[in-house]
Amino acid sequence: MTRHFLQFGALAIYAFCFSNARAENALAYKLAEYTFEVASSKQKTQVRWSYPVFLSGIPDGTSALNVWIRDQSLEPLAACAEIPLSELRKMRDVQVQRALGRSKQFADCNIDQSEVQPMEAFASFISFQRYIEWAGLSRPQHGITMLTFDWVRKRKIGVDTLFRPGALDDLNEALAEQISSDRTDCQRNFDWSQVSLRPPSTLFINFPYNPGEWAVCGDGVEMIEGPLVKAMLI
Repeated sequence: MTRHFLQFGALAIYAFCFSNARAENALAYKLAEYTFEVASSKQKTQVRWSYPVFLSGIPDGTSALNVWIRDQSLEPLAACAEIPLSELRKMRDVQVQRALGRSKQFADCNIDQSEVQPMEAFASFISFQRYIEWAGLSRPQHGITMLTFDWVRKRKIGVDTLFRPGALDDLNEALAEQISSDRTDCQRNFDWSQVSLRPPSTLFINFPYNPGEWAVCGDGVEMIEGPLVKAMLI
């Protein structure tokens, strides 16, 4: 059975994103969120799929942004089902669910979640978190990828391009020093796919759920802020 509902929300924009902070500059979006069922030879699985649809606020860029966001939410599902992303892209949302529900490869792949949500907005960039979940041998496995879109150039960018060369090593060193001050048994390193940015001086690092790591290190979000982050930005 397929459940389909739309939930309206708003992504808050920081004052430095635009020349002023009037309410009409907010990025309004609706959340397309679906739950549908797939069945393998072993079990039935409820799959959650969601992505934001922006309604206004980005001059000439909303359409390209919405196409890109939907693709990002479909990408893990397409790979799991062994269906080309180009095929799923042409389908309406209800057709996507039907195609995945009929796919034996998708049922056996055990993915049960692909959700994209807005995180930060600054200058001409908007960052998103893509969260996926799939069944593991002993517990569900989780993946987090941070994505950044430049709505002026109408394309995805790597968040690393906003930083000076060598910044990742310096930021990892800063995180290690920050952690060692109060969590001596915790060790965490990150790469750019885990990073979202709130200029001019705050960086968030997102770690997927891991019970052993979280028991020692705490939850999955680390934050580095201050002059170092500001100095690393181009």
